[in-house]
Amino acid sequence: MEITREHLREAADAVLRFFEKKNITSLQDIARINYILHVVDGAKGTIYVQKIPSNLGTIAQAVSYVLPCDNDVPIDIKMNKELDYSQVILKTILLIPDYKLFSEDRFGNMRQFKMIHSTNLADVIIELEKLVFKNED
Repeated sequence: MEITREHLREAADAVLRFFEKKNITSLQDIARINYILHVVDGAKGTIYVQKIPSNLGTIAQAVSYVLPCDNDVPIDIKMNKELDYSQVILKTILLIPDYKLFSEDRFGNMRQFKMIHSTNLADVIIELEKLVFKNED
């Protein structure tokens, strides 16, 4: 499935609404949650919140938006407190400015990431807001 700009906008908006609805303002707030939330209010995907293995034997907190039809993940956020970084990983048919391409699937979707040198959730939220409000396609 091709993941379009509209899919990406929907995913970013759903994650932002999830943070707002659950009063999530920090990595510590995310760390207290470890479950799957079925997104309502018009979103088609599911948000997964989990701890995952990361670099150098550390653990990262992951927030992923997963599309139901084929389990594609248009947005995947990884936050690693021990190594003090966050990554926003996108999958879409478009190259997104300031993101680095690292793979491509059979539909032409490009996996790309942006490294954020902090675990400040406000920095991640800024990236998500850019995806929601960006007008160009």
